[in-house]
Amino acid sequence: RCRGTTGLPAGLGRYHAKMAAADPARRAPAAKFLQAKMFKAPLVEGLVFLGELHLKEPEERALFFRRLAGGELRRWPPAVVDGKVLALLLGDLELAARAATANPQQAQAQVPLLLQTLPLVLRLAGRLGAAAFQRRAQPALAALYGLGDRGVRVALLGGLPHYADKLDEALVNGSIFDQVCMGFQDNSPAMREVTLKSMIHFVDHLSDKNLNDKLVKYLSRLQGDTEAGLRTNATILLGKVAGRLSEKTRDKVLVPALIRGLRDPFPHARMAAVRTMGAVSCGGSGGGGGGG
Repeated sequence: RCRGTTGLPAGLGRYHAKMAAADPARRAPAAKFLQAKMFKAPLVEGLVFLGELHLKEPEERALFFRRLAGGELRRWPPAVVDGKVLALLLGDLELAARAATANPQQAQAQVPLLLQTLPLVLRLAGRLGAAAFQRRAQPALAALYGLGDRGVRVALLGGLPHYADKLDEALVNGSIFDQVCMGFQDNSPAMREVTLKSMIHFVDHLSDKNLNDKLVKYLSRLQGDTEAGLRTNATILLGKVAGRLSEKTRDKVLVPALIRGLRDPFPHARMAAVRTMGAVSCGGSGGGGGGG
């Protein structure tokens, strides 16, 4: 029989003593032990909930993650958040992503959980160092980028400020960039807009081919988009990346793109082209106001 209480949290000693009574008839049942206040603490209840996440109803999960994101995690020990919470959520994300990839017909069943957990996971993973991020979080995110769900893609792109600088360049150029660029051809203007705005986070990671060939072509095509705001922002982004483009690409693509912008019927698009042209001619990167 175990009678020692060394290492037990304060307040559990008396429960342990009753359970370890010499007379079996006088021993307290385990249910009494679980009634201790310690097991009702938010931290303990939260960890239990995480362990049973897949058994919970969507409404329960949504409320739980809103509570965590609303500030409850700040009261949890950092070691628990990093070593337990993030580890559990990353494991769940990767399993859900791989299950959806292996069986596309069941993919939609995984999406609600992915959308509920992703914002918090991206925020927590962004606090890791680059090496730890690539080892622990990147495999799950790489699997998620491979899904075709718009909601998941929007969540991933919306969280880029937290983790973009930690992504492995080989992974970005080998798969993620091409997967993200599919959004440029999406029927939804909102998806095209989200994709366009995400590019500023990828530019520093891109290879010469992806930057000077693929990205520039997508931006040039967007200048002919039916949405005036997209045309405007495509011109602005061309100006922002101009300083990173090769001289050949600038001569071949940038000048015609600015001319198209100057001829755009939308005033903000023309203004963006003028400002971009002025910035580029001064040797800087273009800026300008946003689209309508």
